[in-house]
Amino acid sequence: MNPLINIVVPVYNSELWIKDCLKSIFLQSYKNWKCIIINDASTDKTKNILDKTDFINNDNRFKVIHNKYNKKALFNIVKGFDLLECKKNPNSILTVIDGDDFLYNESSLEKVVSYYKKDKDLLLTYGNWIGHPCRSRSNCFKYNNNIIKNNLFRSSPFVASHLRTFKSKLWYSIDLNDLKDKQNNFFTVAWDVAFMIPMLEMSQEKHVFIEDILYVYNKENPISDYKVRLKEQEDTARFIKEKKAYERKEFL
Repeated sequence: MNPLINIVVPVYNSELWIKDCLKSIFLQSYKNWKCIIINDASTDKTKNILDKTDFINNDNRFKVIHNKYNKKALFNIVKGFDLLECKKNPNSILTVIDGDDFLYNESSLEKVVSYYKKDKDLLLTYGNWIGHPCRSRSNCFKYNNNIIKNNLFRSSPFVASHLRTFKSKLWYSIDLNDLKDKQNNFFTVAWDVAFMIPMLEMSQEKHVFIEDILYVYNKENPISDYKVRLKEQEDTARFIKEKKAYERKEFL
């Protein structure tokens, strides 16, 4: 049986890339997916593109939401998985594709699913990306056995990068308070660290590093957090890593 992949695409002011992002999903050889696109009150032509692109509007696997107010990515990711009713299907696979990024080729999702089919206990995957348009490469790697066995993810370099996928039951085991800052708002930077570390801790050895390039990370966007909010990103990641570690979780 082919597992369902639930995809959330948070997007803000990505008129130059959003159509290519969604086309990279639409053209996947693996067909059992649903995708919700949450336009976070973009001020450019993103809304117009989403409303007028035929392959999006004529495929009921896509759903588009236009926010009236800007809520930031993590708020929209949490909202998106809830709107897709992911909790009802604990073994479905969840992933996030940023609205200015792309899947690397037409078999990216097929490759991910092959790992879940091979190991029914698998809970999470992460991997490598290639930069756009510079062709730079990520330097991600598998966490070593000492880190996994002793639950040292918070004191180790964070390498759980794109393409990130995880089972619904793992996602819904995260305490939402651990995705929020001191003002009780969802993190607006380093949000990937906020949800990936708890899931790595809960899954421990039931996760896989996929070495293949499956994702294209856009280095061209001038409003990327690492370009305009780097110090805040670093400070937030440090704050997240100082939180109490999750314990291993056994799922029925």
